Amino acid sequence: MKKLKLILIPAVLVLILSCATEKKIDPPIGVPERFSFSGNEIISDKWWTSFEDPQLNKVVDKALSGNFSLKMYADRFRQAQALAKIKGAGLFPSVNGGVNAKKNFNGDFDGNVKDSGDNSISLSVSYEIDLWGKIRAQKKAAQYDLAASAEDFQAAAISLSAETTDKLYQLVEKKMQIDLLKRQIRTNSEYLDLANVSFAGGISSAADVMQQKQMLIQVKGELEQVTAQKKVLENSLSVLAGIPPQSFAFEISDEFPVIPDLPDVGLPAGIIKKRPDIKSAFFAVKSADRTLAAAIADRYPQLTLSAGGGFGSANITSLFTGWFTNLIAGITAPIFNGMEKKNKVLQNKAVVAEKLNHYGKTILTALKEVEDALIQENKQRSYFDHLEKQLAIAVNVTDLRRTEFVAGNKGYSAVLEALKSEQSLEKSVISAKRDLIKYRIDLYKSIAGSFETEKDNQKMESGK
Repeated sequence: MKKLKLILIPAVLVLILSCATEKKIDPPIGVPERFSFSGNEIISDKWWTSFEDPQLNKVVDKALSGNFSLKMYADRFRQAQALAKIKGAGLFPSVNGGVNAKKNFNGDFDGNVKDSGDNSISLSVSYEIDLWGKIRAQKKAAQYDLAASAEDFQAAAISLSAETTDKLYQLVEKKMQIDLLKRQIRTNSEYLDLANVSFAGGISSAADVMQQKQMLIQVKGELEQVTAQKKVLENSLSVLAGIPPQSFAFEISDEFPVIPDLPDVGLPAGIIKKRPDIKSAFFAVKSADRTLAAAIADRYPQLTLSAGGGFGSANITSLFTGWFTNLIAGITAPIFNGMEKKNKVLQNKAVVAEKLNHYGKTILTALKEVEDALIQENKQRSYFDHLEKQLAIAVNVTDLRRTEFVAGNKGYSAVLEALKSEQSLEKSVISAKRDLIKYRIDLYKSIAGSFETEKDNQKMESGK
C-alpha cells in the first residue's frame, strides 16, 4: 500500500498540474523586423485628429456615441462580463434554504376532528471540490472571452472612426465635384456660344455645334448623378452617427484637409501588441486552451460535499426545540457515456488549433494592411503629382487651341478635344486627391491601437 501511494500521489499531482498550467502562446508565424518604410510623425491614439479638421472631430465623436453597432459591442461586453462571474460562481458553495408547513386534518362519522402537523426550516450547502481545476479553467476561459470582447469593442470603434472619416471625405469629394461640374457647365455653355457664332460665320460646321452641345448635356447629366451620390452618402453618414437620414446636419467643407506627414508606423512586433483585433484573437486562443483544460478535467472523478440541517416539529410553537443535520461526501466518475467526454476533448483540441490559425491569419492580415497602405499612398502621391502636371498642360493647350481657332488656324474639333481632356483631368485630380486621403486613413486604421473616450467608458462600465 505504501508503494502504491508513492506511485499514485505523483500521478495525481501531474494530472492536476497538467490541467491547471496555461500554455505560453507565441505567434504561429515569423514576424519581420520592420516595415518597408516609415515616417517620423507621432500620431495620437485618436488618429483622426491628425487631420486638424474640427468638423471631422465632431462627426467622429457623434458616431462613437450614437452608432448602434458599436452599442451592440458594448452590450456583448456586458454579457461576457456577466458570464465570467457566472463561471466563477462554482468556486463558492451553493446555499439553499427552505420553509415547510403542513397541516393534516382527520375526522370520523361522529364529527370528531383531529389535526396533525409537520413544520420545518432547513438549510442545505453543497460544494464541488475543484480537484482537477475544471471550474478554475472554465472561469479563466470566460475571463479571456471578456478580454477578447473588450478588444472587439475597440476594434469596432477603430473601424467605425475610419469608416466615418472616409464617408465624410467622400462627401467633400462629391461637393467639390458638384462645384467643378457647375463651372464646367458654364464653360461648355460659353464654348457652345462660340461654336454657334462660328457656325453662323461659316467657320465651324453643324457637327462641331452638335458635339459641343453633347458635351454640355453630358456634364449636366453627371451633375445629376453626383448630386444623388452626395445625398446617399449623407444618409450613410447619418446612420453611422446614429441619427435618421432626414436629420443630416453636418457641415461639409469645400476642400480636402492637408494630409499630415507620414506617421511613424513602428515595428511589426509593436503592431501585434497594439492592434485590438490581434489581441482579441490571442485571447480567443487562451480561452480555447482553458476550455480544453476544463474538458480534460471533466473526464476525472468529481468530489462533492453537501451538508444540510434545520429545525423540525409537528407543532409550530415547538419548532426550534428539535433539530436535524446531515453531512454527505460523494465521488462520481464517468463509467460509460458513449465516448462523449473523450470526443469533447478532441473537439476542443481542434478548436484550439483553429483559434491559433486564426491568430496567425489575423497577424498576417494586419501586417499586409500596413504594407499595402504604405505602398498605395507612396505611389498615389506620385500619380497625383503627374495628374496635376498634366492638368496644367491641358489648361494651356485648351487656351492655345481656342486662340488658334479664333485666328482661323485650327478647326473647332481641336478645341473640343482639348476641352474634353482638360475637364476629364479636372475630375481625375479631385478623385486622386480623395484616394490619397483614403490610403492615409487606411494607414492610420492599420496601425491604430485602443483609444478611450468618456462615452466609451460609460458604455463599458454601465449595464447596471
